[in-house]
Amino acid sequence: MILINDKELSKLRYSDVEHFLNNTNLDESFFVEFKSDEVTTKGLAKEICAFSNTFGGYILIGVEDDKRITGCTRWTEEKINNVFRDLINPNPSFDIKRLSKDGIKIYVIRIDEGVNPPYITNSGIIYERISSSSNPVSDSATINRILEKRKDNIKKIENKIYIEPIKDNINNLCGYLDFGFSVLSRDVSKITHKLLNADYEKVSNILKEAKTLYSISKVGYSICITVGDPKCGNDHFDILVPAGLNHFMEILPDGSVRGRVVFTAPTDGVNSNVIASAVVSMMYSFFKDVYASIFDEKFCSNFIEARKYEKLTVLKMFKPKILSNSNDELYEKFEQFDIQHNNKYGSNVIINSNRIPMNDFYAIDKKDLQKRNIKYNDENLFNQLFGTSYYMLGYIDKLKINDGE
Repeated sequence: MILINDKELSKLRYSDVEHFLNNTNLDESFFVEFKSDEVTTKGLAKEICAFSNTFGGYILIGVEDDKRITGCTRWTEEKINNVFRDLINPNPSFDIKRLSKDGIKIYVIRIDEGVNPPYITNSGIIYERISSSSNPVSDSATINRILEKRKDNIKKIENKIYIEPIKDNINNLCGYLDFGFSVLSRDVSKITHKLLNADYEKVSNILKEAKTLYSISKVGYSICITVGDPKCGNDHFDILVPAGLNHFMEILPDGSVRGRVVFTAPTDGVNSNVIASAVVSMMYSFFKDVYASIFDEKFCSNFIEARKYEKLTVLKMFKPKILSNSNDELYEKFEQFDIQHNNKYGSNVIINSNRIPMNDFYAIDKKDLQKRNIKYNDENLFNQLFGTSYYMLGYIDKLKINDGE
């Protein structure tokens, strides 16, 4: 998709739009649509739908077909957001920039190419962009092409972030949790540049806090982070550990992530089916901190959306327990929490596998955060990307520590 005056939307100024309109031969095109203040909500939804179903584009509200800027009085950012939220399904990925000069207000809307087509208006019509117009789709061949595009997008995500299952029969391996998200950004080169030029000594210092073995490795163009010493089988002799049988996170060149947290039982014969449930939250915390240290600023300004999944694979029934050293100040609280759970609900044995979501992937974007009243910034976005539904694996109630959870 083209840029207006070669600038990202966040950096766009009113003068850039003026220059774009006055100094280019580009009229309404495959990527640009002008709309006056009189455009209806239905008319705007039509254009948004068409751009989402093709390759994205810009809508300039307050600009006439002859490229004259006449401004807006009827439209507001909230009203535009309502069109995206209420008149199109599924919700497209977009961003809005309000610009003004001498009391004249215009809106620049950037619509991203949708990864979940077809996008349909609330009147049940699918539109696509053809040349400089948005036309309804009625023939089955075009609809099938759009549906195939959706399947292809999902397949690309699967191929990128899925991890091969563990096929070896390891005696003390109870299960593992695979996680991943595929990032869509406006400028992939910025993400890749940060990854390749990151301060990995800083990353190393974060991992040292785990007080265990760790590794930072470059594999092709990706960076692989492992935490912990993988152990299997018998403690009395060394064995080769199968690949993928450890806690790890791989960061791909486009900022996408795939990783795994493993659940292994002790090999000393005592409580052989008990694993530490806190390992999930601990690993996610380390991985999030590492990721944030690499993409430490202005990540959300380049971010469009992420598609995320988690998959728990159970190989042997196991009981998660919050394990800690008896000298830990929270040891008694953890023990009491486990007793309370057992008194109320019985044992918390994990016996089956699960995947969240059950189908495809779920989207994380600016709109998703705003719906949940979460401020859209780097810190909150990283929390959402690395949040997990398995923090308290096996437990129903929340664990209260002091006044926090």
